[in-house]
Amino acid sequence: MIYRLLFSVFFLNCLLSGTAQIKINAGGEQLNYADASISYAFIEGNDFSDSVLKQFPSQQWHPFNTTRLSIGFKSESLWLRIPLSTIARKGSFEILEIKNPHINFLKVWLLKNDTIVTSFPLTGDHLPFSSKSLPERIFSFPLNTANHISDTLIIAAEKRNTTFKLEIDFSDQQKHMQSLQTSMISWGLISGLVCMLLIINIYLFFSSREWVYCWYGLYLFFFMCYIGTDTGLFFEYLYPNLPQINDLIRPLFFTLCVMPLLLFYSSLLELSKYLPRLYRINAIVLTIYVIAFLIAFATCLTADPNVYQFWLKIQSVYTPTIFLLLMAESVYCVWVRIPFAYFALVSFFVISFFIAMLSMSQNDVLPANWLTNNAHYIAMITDALIVAFSLVYRYKLFKKESEAVQEKYIQQQEKIFHETSLWQQQEMERMSSLLHDSIGGDIGMLRLKTETMELTNAGRNQLASIVRRLGDEVRYMSHHFSPVLLKERGLHDALQDIVRRMREDLNIAVQFEWLGNKDNPSFKYQIIVYRIVQELLQNIKKHAQATEVIVQIMMEAKNIGIYVEDNGRGQTKSNDIKDGIGLKSIRHLTELLNGKFEVSPGEEHGFVVSVEFERQ
Repeated sequence: MIYRLLFSVFFLNCLLSGTAQIKINAGGEQLNYADASISYAFIEGNDFSDSVLKQFPSQQWHPFNTTRLSIGFKSESLWLRIPLSTIARKGSFEILEIKNPHINFLKVWLLKNDTIVTSFPLTGDHLPFSSKSLPERIFSFPLNTANHISDTLIIAAEKRNTTFKLEIDFSDQQKHMQSLQTSMISWGLISGLVCMLLIINIYLFFSSREWVYCWYGLYLFFFMCYIGTDTGLFFEYLYPNLPQINDLIRPLFFTLCVMPLLLFYSSLLELSKYLPRLYRINAIVLTIYVIAFLIAFATCLTADPNVYQFWLKIQSVYTPTIFLLLMAESVYCVWVRIPFAYFALVSFFVISFFIAMLSMSQNDVLPANWLTNNAHYIAMITDALIVAFSLVYRYKLFKKESEAVQEKYIQQQEKIFHETSLWQQQEMERMSSLLHDSIGGDIGMLRLKTETMELTNAGRNQLASIVRRLGDEVRYMSHHFSPVLLKERGLHDALQDIVRRMREDLNIAVQFEWLGNKDNPSFKYQIIVYRIVQELLQNIKKHAQATEVIVQIMMEAKNIGIYVEDNGRGQTKSNDIKDGIGLKSIRHLTELLNGKFEVSPGEEHGFVVSVEFERQ
């Protein structure tokens, strides 16, 4: 509770301790503007030539003695006049830093008695960054205040019709280098982290073909592009001759981040499966968003500042509204207990909160400070980490579920093995009984015959007949209990052999059909199908008194189906058949395979047995 209270106090302090739209520091300490003799002016146009400064009317300068001067969304350029004698009271400084990376045009002069001593090159976000060390997000100028105590600093800046905040800092060389190194390390860590996550998600997408990784990777890609535009790297190296699109490209990538984020959570929460109506609503919202985005992009290409300002204000309202809508949806998903909905709720809450904070800061509802100025970066980085955590949690959960499924599969295979072993044991017992009753009896008869039989031609023929019958029975049982064809030629030919022998031995019209791929499944499934068909035909042979039988095998990529139908006297109860494995054992084996077993009466007589199960 204490930690929450301390965090709340710290957060409110950061939020409410705002700075002015114009802030001037010397050595990190804010100047007393009322005593600093600083003045400002607003002038139409962005002609920052030396001749304009020389002709600058003195009556246009106004004393700057407030901490809240509104300079945003104006059509004029801002000019500041700062006596360096005021700065020298705070110490000696070597660097002038202007901490707004997106000033369109920026010009700095040094005057001595209204005469230009130094005229720094014109720079700004619409010009190559001659005074900006990339990827540092500030403009810096060498300025030794100790050598210019009696001089006056003139700063002219233009960022018309948009939000504009200007922070000026006089710093020494050591602090400037430390700040630059810290900034480089920070940007390097952020860029490295995003690149690492992007590469990992590209790999995961191509290895798993799951769209959640594609959408997250696309989100990270747009985030990287936004970093490239916000730091000026894209403008410096990709389109240095097209400064007019620099202000357009930056919000473009920020806006594009919304689309893959929406698609990511739609895939992660499986809205199309759990909440199809909400999924369709999101599709409509996304379509409207894309259409508005394309219209905004096309109209902003006209380079009309009023159009750009209009869409910028629309974005500052429309984008937070979408995130608030998505946050409301995530609350509903949590309420109906959709998996991973808590991640969506936290994600949309964080990004909605910080984007709303940024929007209110840009519209002067909240004061400008470090928290509000960097709210968009905090939102995007935090959201990227939340999404990464959601994928890690999803992976761990799926891994746990897959391990449970694997354990269940192993147990199922053990049960199937036990069942088939029991089946084999029953078959061995039946073979033993057949050998004793049939072959044993025939051999006993043969022994008696040979003891009393005269060795005449008739006796030898009778003896040969008995031996031939014994051979046929041994060969039949050999085929029945050890399906050699199954091992040598596969399931299809082995089943055809069973059908052929049934036709020949019993004079029954047996129709055999094989539907689907004739490639053999694994030998385990061949044995199971072979034994089920064998047992069903054995039951028909013993009990059905049928004259026509249809055997149909359906072999699909993932499923196996066995259908046997006869026109015999039929069975009212499956318990009537108790010989061998019986229908009970077939039913039990099918249940172990998570399949379906059905026995139904035929259209006129007989019955139909249907067995279906999935390959694993």
